[in-house]
Amino acid sequence: MATISSTQIKNQLIYDLIGKDSYRGITLSYAWLANQTGHFALGFIPAYILYSNNWFQEYFANASFMSACIISAAWIVFETYNVVKPIIGFTFFGNKKKPTVFPIPWKNVVYDTATDLLFFALGAFAMACVATPTYIFSWIFYGLLVLCLIIPSRFWYVTKMYQQAANYPFQFRLNQWNLEISEANKKTVTQFKEQNKLKSLLIIGANKTGKTSLGVALANEASILHQSCMYTTAIKLFEQLYEIALTTTNEDENKMWNWMNADILVIDDIHPSTPNNYDLITPNQVKKIIAETGKQDVIQSIFQSKKVIWIIGSSVDSYSKIEKEWKQLLTEFLQIKEQETAIIQLTKTS
Repeated sequence: MATISSTQIKNQLIYDLIGKDSYRGITLSYAWLANQTGHFALGFIPAYILYSNNWFQEYFANASFMSACIISAAWIVFETYNVVKPIIGFTFFGNKKKPTVFPIPWKNVVYDTATDLLFFALGAFAMACVATPTYIFSWIFYGLLVLCLIIPSRFWYVTKMYQQAANYPFQFRLNQWNLEISEANKKTVTQFKEQNKLKSLLIIGANKTGKTSLGVALANEASILHQSCMYTTAIKLFEQLYEIALTTTNEDENKMWNWMNADILVIDDIHPSTPNNYDLITPNQVKKIIAETGKQDVIQSIFQSKKVIWIIGSSVDSYSKIEKEWKQLLTEFLQIKEQETAIIQLTKTS
């Protein structure tokens, strides 16, 4: 479906680099750029401080090169500890870490760590190149620069664009979700994440059971894999249904995609989970709204073409009723196949 083009990457880069964030806020892509600039500085400055000491220059014949190597090695040790500590389960300060419910994405962690180390080294050898300008140091610096720009920088910068285009209310990964969940529900989450045959996921839960964070985390994992995702609330989506066009073309050039052409759609705040349990949004109301648009077939086709996460609040004693009504909406009205629909019921002891 929708993807990010080279032109959109260029436009985002210009936006991030030109203009003051004090009056427009910062983007995730800008934050990533600032983070890597910080890593560069954390390589350059310590290397310069070490090199500038007279005792260091007296001890090493090639002090600038040695300072760059020592600082790069120090960061390798530190970042290795950051990667290893979730495995060993404790820190140097003796705080035992609770095991994660869902596995840590080690491929991303290692790639992110390698990216940081490249920028640390880039800063350190930039200092060596400035302090002792030689062809060898220049080649090392430019080699690191090419590695930083060509491989990891494009991936992570574009990844941040995918995440910010989804309009998530907060940034959250699946391994951060650490509430109580049954093995059956845990298996359903994994299946929805990894299998394309599941199209719709109903996450039903009482207040403070983590249903919104679970839905956001699931979609965010897809964003990191460069799939187009969109987060919205039920009320906002209902407003947009009346404005639907016969095509899924996104007319707003400031957006990468919309709810219609995104790969994954997260619909939140569908039903309250307060003690009063008022029926503010019901499946019958959804049917009526869709029917009133006069484009029911188009809307059905859109929902059938993508993965949709429905986040539905409910009190514990109404789980069965809520599940039945919303499942009927999906299978009978939106015509999503029953085998393509999965349901997760979250409770504080699930």
